[in-house]
Amino acid sequence: MRITRIFARHFLSFGDSFEFTFQSQKGTVLVGPNGHGKSNVLRLLKTLLDVLESRYLNLEEPALYASRYADFGKEIRSYEIGFDFALHSATERDLLQKFIRDLISFPNYEVFRRICVDSNEKNVEPIPERRIAVQNFLLNYLEIPEDFCLDNGTLRYRVEPSDPHNSRLDIEFPDMGLIIPLRDGILIPKVNNGSYSGKPLSQVYFESLPEKTFKQLQSFLAGETSTMPTFSKLNMKLISKTIRDNSLNVDLELNRREQQKETSYIRLSLLQALKVALHGSEIVKLSDLYRKLISESIFIMDSWHQNTEVILRPCTPDVSLIQNRELPLYLFLMKNGTFSERTKYDTIRSQFRNLTGAEMDVIVKHRTRILRQNETVEEQYITLTTNEDIPMSFSGSGREQVITLLTLAQLDQHIIGIDEPERNLHPWFQSRIGIEWIDSLTQHLVITHSPFIAASFGIEQIRRVYMSNKWSAVTNSIDSHQISKSGLKRLTQSSDDFLFLFAKCVILVEGYGEIFGLPIWLNQWTNREFGLSAEALGIHIQNATGKSRITSFISLYKQFHIPWVALYDADILRKFNNKGEELSENKKIFRELASMGLMQEDEITLGEKSEIDKFPIGTDNNIFLRGNKLSDKWETLKVDPDLKQEARDTVGKGPQMWQYIADHMKVPKEFETLFARARELGNVTQ
Repeated sequence: MRITRIFARHFLSFGDSFEFTFQSQKGTVLVGPNGHGKSNVLRLLKTLLDVLESRYLNLEEPALYASRYADFGKEIRSYEIGFDFALHSATERDLLQKFIRDLISFPNYEVFRRICVDSNEKNVEPIPERRIAVQNFLLNYLEIPEDFCLDNGTLRYRVEPSDPHNSRLDIEFPDMGLIIPLRDGILIPKVNNGSYSGKPLSQVYFESLPEKTFKQLQSFLAGETSTMPTFSKLNMKLISKTIRDNSLNVDLELNRREQQKETSYIRLSLLQALKVALHGSEIVKLSDLYRKLISESIFIMDSWHQNTEVILRPCTPDVSLIQNRELPLYLFLMKNGTFSERTKYDTIRSQFRNLTGAEMDVIVKHRTRILRQNETVEEQYITLTTNEDIPMSFSGSGREQVITLLTLAQLDQHIIGIDEPERNLHPWFQSRIGIEWIDSLTQHLVITHSPFIAASFGIEQIRRVYMSNKWSAVTNSIDSHQISKSGLKRLTQSSDDFLFLFAKCVILVEGYGEIFGLPIWLNQWTNREFGLSAEALGIHIQNATGKSRITSFISLYKQFHIPWVALYDADILRKFNNKGEELSENKKIFRELASMGLMQEDEITLGEKSEIDKFPIGTDNNIFLRGNKLSDKWETLKVDPDLKQEARDTVGKGPQMWQYIADHMKVPKEFETLFARARELGNVTQ
């Protein structure tokens, strides 16, 4: 089994909660804001399955993964992590070795801003990408659960050239103090096995700190206060210098929070020590913690700075079951855990009791989801409740808590993890590959910030999305029968940020009068009828000026099953039925619509005015015509005796003129019919 990761830059930032839907034998898509743990899910599966070399997991061996590309598009903060990096050549291995040496010799925040590649070196990719990739790897490697190479609290450093065809490296860290800056400047020293001649902690690590700061740190580490101390850059340098000059090995004494009779020693590295302190967990010896991890195979992926977590627990401590691929895994989700077949709920209760010592109730819910073309699908959900405070899903979501029972056998054969595949892919192609994933027999785990891919997987709850207008189109991968290259270019040039993807229905309009005037009339109508704005009702007006662009948009909407109506000028049919310069272009438009099954050719021969004013036309009754342009309304308004001369002089032409017309006129009846049809098609309710 292999999990392949495909990297991409972010096009989007989300304002809504993290949605996670799992369907057996179908694609799985994770979408949500940065830092909500999407990559943690895939990362944990990689650790469990050890897919790089297609071997079964050895819990006593650290698993390092190398990928040709690192995710360079993310905003990097000192406490955020990534875990793939480019490491396929001897040069790259040398760079990593050099960077780690720099990190150890100068262990403070500034090291992450240093350039690890000399400017005169050749055949090297851009420096920032290298630095970020290595930084991501280093920060991640020290995180649970991949940090299974702990040896009584010490990590050793070794980067040795190996088989040039093998991208796997053995990397450990030296037996010395090391500081890594975390959120808001929090520093947690690495604590090693052994002691330092009884010298107090303050004189070893923090002798250069102000007394007040040291006391805050001491109280925080001892569990006496939840206030986290912060350090200035100057103090960080002083601390790192103390460690570097002394090469110290010490024990860090931490008292238990409540009723602690004897002092316990904890020998955790870096983030592990911080996690224990932040979460208020019971403080134990590292050897005990390590033994617990190995014996029970409990893996915790905790995006602690967002207070979210995903927990995977096997139902038995027998690691040998992994080799037989029969090890059940509890995957705690935030919402919509779906079972492919009926599960023995008593077995779940028993396994959960054995794991946690807590009882749980299982509530089974069935829901019929209606698809298009009168198709339905039965979905089964299970809600769990327990009598203990067991972390079961993403906290703070306020949503229904559910759990999914999986086995490695269910994840066997063809599971492909795809992380943000939208990089350098046009939105149309993003939707296409999403559809292909769903239709395939392979099981995919897709992490994406792309609404196009999310829409392919049926994720409809994404809202308030901003998409960058810097698209890089891959036109050679697009089916010319769906969207032509010229149509694709038109789509990417002006698309209103592609917000139409999140509308209940789209109104396609052409002409500047409609673009600027129609939104005013639409909001007047929706406020009058429903007391809500058009945006709140999910009706979006799309600028499709240039008649041939309409067919390109319609083709794109079909990929996402987005309802739409199109508003044409009536003269388009007049020109079609009368010889003129635009005859060939208009004929092409209607033939394209007919080829898409949206119109019949005998429906496009209207020519008389009495017939033109009759609308809608089209197979789906979603193509509207109007007899008069909005500009005709302006001609009428200009001679209105009630119109002040000042208004005539200042309005002029352009957007203000069309907006002025819409503001000073009632919504025409034909447009009310258009709006009502859009609401009906989108099934928009109050």
